[in-house]
Amino acid sequence: MRPSPSSPRPRPGFRPRPAGPSPAPAARPHPPVRLDGSLAAVAHLVDGDFAEADGHLLVHVAEPDPAVDPSAAGTIDLGVRALDPGVHPFGEVAGLVAPPEWTAFGVRVRGRAHQLDRPGARPERTAVTFLVDRLGREVSLQRTGADTRTIDSRAEGTIPDLCRRVLGLGTPPAPSSTALLWTASWLDRLLAAWGRPEARRQLTSSWAALAAHHPAAGPGADLAPAALVRAASAHARARPWSVLRALDEPLELPGGPLQVEVARWMDDGFFARWAIGAFPSIPEVVADLAPLLGAELGATLRATTLALLEPP
Repeated sequence: MRPSPSSPRPRPGFRPRPAGPSPAPAARPHPPVRLDGSLAAVAHLVDGDFAEADGHLLVHVAEPDPAVDPSAAGTIDLGVRALDPGVHPFGEVAGLVAPPEWTAFGVRVRGRAHQLDRPGARPERTAVTFLVDRLGREVSLQRTGADTRTIDSRAEGTIPDLCRRVLGLGTPPAPSSTALLWTASWLDRLLAAWGRPEARRQLTSSWAALAAHHPAAGPGADLAPAALVRAASAHARARPWSVLRALDEPLELPGGPLQVEVARWMDDGFFARWAIGAFPSIPEVVADLAPLLGAELGATLRATTLALLEPP
């Protein structure tokens, strides 16, 4: 099992809050706490005090100013907000800008873990706590039953990206090219077309009928495999992540587009992972679709897909 401090992507139809300076979400204050000052201590406090809590939690940390309240020296203010059942953190957090007094932000997500080495075992209730501070220091804890362990690898996924952006921190970089996005979009269009019985005959009629679904295939374009690869490369170069993220008209994605304000609140890495992740897996789509097209077209689809994904 390889745990990750993330949770399933939100279902289509969510409405994230607008980006921009945002008020702190209403949170239940935790009694003032004296800690050793480490982020790990805060993470363990949240993990222990809310071990039985159901649903996801939003967490923020603020440090009182001793000049204002000398008795508060060495304490932290910990705010915890429980999300309603079925509410994904993305819909509540996307676009949030932390107030200056927040020193750390995090999310605790609930789920169930499947033990890969025990295929017949029932999934175990689990929770992952992820916290990041303004210096970019991060802590990830996983609780399974009564056991808690630290996840040593760098956290990846929607939840860590959300928390980093709330504090204005950068996320892991985007792929160097948007070619992966356009390839995923093309294959998704082919899969959608195959789902319409009236379109299947045309898809299996020629390679040109398949290539015409690629976003780079303009009217009258040469749709031979090599020509499509060249056109797709030029299409991707003209549309880097920074340009797509700043569009006034949101990029169309399966399940609905991101709000413009949220796309601009993200950075390129977060936006790229979100956009690519909205599409079905490229290897899975090719594996499903190629045999349906027949031996020749299926082989051409596989080879062209690989060519489209080669580094520029």
